Amino acid sequence: MRGVRVEGDKQSQGVRVFDVVVIALLALCMTACGKKENAAASQSLVRVDGNEITVLQLNQELARANVPADKKDEATKQILEVLINQRLLEDEAARSKLDREPAVIAAIERAKAQIISQAVIQKRLSAVPRPTKEEADKYYADHPDVFAERKIYDMDQLTIRSKDFGDELKAMMAPNKTLEEMVTWLKDHHIEFAHGAAPINSAELPDQLAKKIKEMRKGQLFALQQADKTVVFTLRGTKDDPIKLEVAEPQIGKFLLDQRNKEASGAEITRLRASAKIEYLNKSRPDDKAAAAPASAPAANATVKPKTEADHIKKGVADL
Repeated sequence: MRGVRVEGDKQSQGVRVFDVVVIALLALCMTACGKKENAAASQSLVRVDGNEITVLQLNQELARANVPADKKDEATKQILEVLINQRLLEDEAARSKLDREPAVIAAIERAKAQIISQAVIQKRLSAVPRPTKEEADKYYADHPDVFAERKIYDMDQLTIRSKDFGDELKAMMAPNKTLEEMVTWLKDHHIEFAHGAAPINSAELPDQLAKKIKEMRKGQLFALQQADKTVVFTLRGTKDDPIKLEVAEPQIGKFLLDQRNKEASGAEITRLRASAKIEYLNKSRPDDKAAAAPASAPAANATVKPKTEADHIKKGVADL
């Protein structure tokens, strides 16, 4: 966590120091608490100033890191050293009373609340049934443009500022006009534009746009307005690019499970809110949509052009 440096502001500098150790404090506090379940699990690996680091702690960190079997020995040594460093930082924080600073306590409470709320959601999600092969197969059959009948459209495109896309250019969208004629007109009238090829995967397209392109004839023009820009496309050719069922099935199963998990998370939040007494003590009451959002809702990802067949599947499924 990075703070903005302000010369002479000791409180801000102190908060930055708190941030460095807060995760170490939280991790060690949570793993060190509670009774040892058995002797094997609590076997000590290292003793740091009298405080033990156990096999159980190390195994928990290895599990979180999801280390491949062939990398386990190397990872074990590295993670053990990290645990030692964390223990040293925790001890130093205690000696300097840094763990009692309000900023540190508040950060620990925030992290604790997040961990506990996520644990509740994860417990709820553990009961969500995984999609069956039959469900994945049905999804595959119901979305041919994404899978069995997936195509690559070879598109030529012009990008023009929307304010320049006036009546004369709109008239050039007629069936007997070509993209080359539009390029010539733009050059003659000294209007800026960008011209380039744009191969488009049918799996990446929203349903309405996919239908539109599928019905287009070669050379036909159509335009899309994107904020302050207008993009004019023409179809130069089409190539079949199907995805086999056995390749698509794992990604479809993951997508369907993610969908169910999202619905289950939302349902759990809705249930808890319905049974709780929530009093808004100021006028800035959130709208219903914001209030119903799951506690651990994922952040929106930027659209990225797929680079592998698996990425194409993910992107196509996500757009649906």
